[in-house]
Amino acid sequence: MLFLILVSIAIVTACTQQQTTTPITKKPLVNTISDKPEEAVMPEMTQELKDLLAKINTIQSYSFIDHQTKDEYLIRDDKIRINLFQKRGTKELGQYDTVYLDTTNKKAYGICLDKLCDIRLREKYLTPSYDTYKLEQTPVARVKAIQYAELTGRTQQIHNVPTYQIVFTENNITTEMWLHNFYAYPMEIKITKKGIQTNISFDKVTINNINIEEVTLPSSYTPLE
Repeated sequence: MLFLILVSIAIVTACTQQQTTTPITKKPLVNTISDKPEEAVMPEMTQELKDLLAKINTIQSYSFIDHQTKDEYLIRDDKIRINLFQKRGTKELGQYDTVYLDTTNKKAYGICLDKLCDIRLREKYLTPSYDTYKLEQTPVARVKAIQYAELTGRTQQIHNVPTYQIVFTENNITTEMWLHNFYAYPMEIKITKKGIQTNISFDKVTINNINIEEVTLPSSYTPLE
């Protein structure tokens, strides 16, 4: 009897030694907190200002004289005509006083309409650098690009047109605009960057009075050989 008990104990001991202990693997803690900074939420403009800015979409064409250069700009769709205040070019056959810009194809064409222009330039065009005359932003494009602004409550008459002042800051650049009360066209713009102010103003503004023919190079013109 004692022999059987000893054998049973030996068998139980052997089975116990053969069992392996499975280690418990601890899962690493997941960081649920994002290291990315929260993006600033753009405040919403007042409905009054939204309604004012929406008026810019009623402009199909316009013209103005740049107060600084005295050049006249006529703009419709992707076409721009610039009546230069002074002739450009140095040689007789290199002079022009009018520039047509095709902003889609990034082409510039210079023609000379003055009676004193060389007769050989009649119905001929030159090809000045497009970059010389391109506008970084047209006045209308500046307004359409506004994402957020505030009405200051200030008003004033500019060229007998009632205007409202708006202001906004983007990329540390503060812009003030005086917008036409009916079309939201920017009659004056002041840009402040690093304490330096740049003033942009427009004279003799007309809106929705330009035909596409006025801003397109006439088909009768050919390149100067």
